Amino acid sequence: MNAALIGATAGAVFGLIGVLVGQYLTQRRHTEALRQTAELEEQRANQAALLKYFELGGQLIRVPADADYLGPILRAQTLTLLEVLEPGHKRILLQFLYESGLLGPEKPGFSLRGANLVEANLAGANLAEANLREAKLERPNLTEANLLEANLKEADLSGAFLQEMTKEGLTQTQIDEAVGNDATKLPDHLQRPPHWRRSRRKS
Repeated sequence: MNAALIGATAGAVFGLIGVLVGQYLTQRRHTEALRQTAELEEQRANQAALLKYFELGGQLIRVPADADYLGPILRAQTLTLLEVLEPGHKRILLQFLYESGLLGPEKPGFSLRGANLVEANLAGANLAEANLREAKLERPNLTEANLLEANLKEADLSGAFLQEMTKEGLTQTQIDEAVGNDATKLPDHLQRPPHWRRSRRKS
């Protein structure tokens, strides 16, 4: 009798464990489905925002006379989108600005001053002569990016990988005017400025 009772108890325990495991797996699948749905909705929202942005930029290119009106709007949208877009979409936005002739010293209304480019995927991006003053360029992917004569004054290059930059593409003057730390990787032809801070390390 004791053996039968023990067997029944064990069976009930194992049955309960099976139910709990099943509930856990179901909840996990549900959570994963919600996460994937949220990511998909975010991607769609980013794409829709970019399309509206391109329409506004295209209008400005077609009707230069509207620059005084549309310029500040486009700049505000640029900085707003760079705060929320995923890294790959940031590169697309910047490439659009460059290829549309909206970046450079002759276009001060479209500067990227203070732009959030943290961890942005800027591989191959053409940022020549762009105004990146005070931009947040922490830990970006700058592989084969073009920073020729870009304004990097007070731009934060903490953790940036710059070792592939050429002497023509990145100068000591640009680096001296920027902000960085000991995690910033510089090419051999550049010296680390003495005013750069040390990186924060987890204890």
